[in-house]
Formats: sequence, C-alpha cells, structure tokens
Amino acid sequence: MDKIDKDIEKIKLARMKPEDRFIYKSFSKLNIEYDDKYPDMIFYFKNNKLFAKYNIKSKYFIYNYKIFKKLTYEYNMDYYMIQNKINENILHILNIKIIYNFFSKIILKNDNFSC
Repeated sequence: MDKIDKDIEKIKLARMKPEDRFIYKSFSKLNIEYDDKYPDMIFYFKNNKLFAKYNIKSKYFIYNYKIFKKLTYEYNMDYYMIQNKINENILHILNIKIIYNFFSKIILKNDNFSC
C-alpha cells in the first residue's frame, strides 16, 4: 500500500461513525482460507484464530462474539441495530452479501449453520 492509499484510508476512517470504524478495523485485513472439506464455506482468520465464517449457499455469516459484546456495551447498540450494521459494513469490507448474521462465542469449522 503506497502513501496515497494510506492517506485515503485514514480519511475514510476519520469520517466514519465510531461503531462503523470499529467494525471496519475488526473485519478488514482478515486472512481468508478455504477448506476442501467445506466447499461452501469461507473462513476468516485473525491472529491465526478462526474469527468468522461465511456460508456461500445460505449467505449466513457467523462472527466472533467479542464484536457483538463490544457493540452492545460500548456503543449502546441493540441486537437489531448490530444486525443491520454488520450487514451493511460486511458487504463493503469483505464484498459478500449476507442474508443473516449472528455471533458465536466459539466458532468451529464444522458447525452446521446452513438452511
């Protein structure tokens, strides 16, 4: 990333609402992995730990509980506000369309959250 890109990103972050900035920082720069055992899933890792996953068929997005907890307690958001924020931000950050998102305290590769 060159200096101009870094400056543009700083300006974008400065213009965001605090909760949007938190979501952006939490979900940007994740490592994406695929697993042949789960061809319909995209796995997102942060610091070598499974942070979120996305089911391509059902469009379900499961993310780390710590995100939900922080948005609830530090930004005074209720469940439905968080649902909407996650949906609108994830579309732009990870370029995926979500039908439903929810949090999980423990995210496992083999959790079956499809419809």
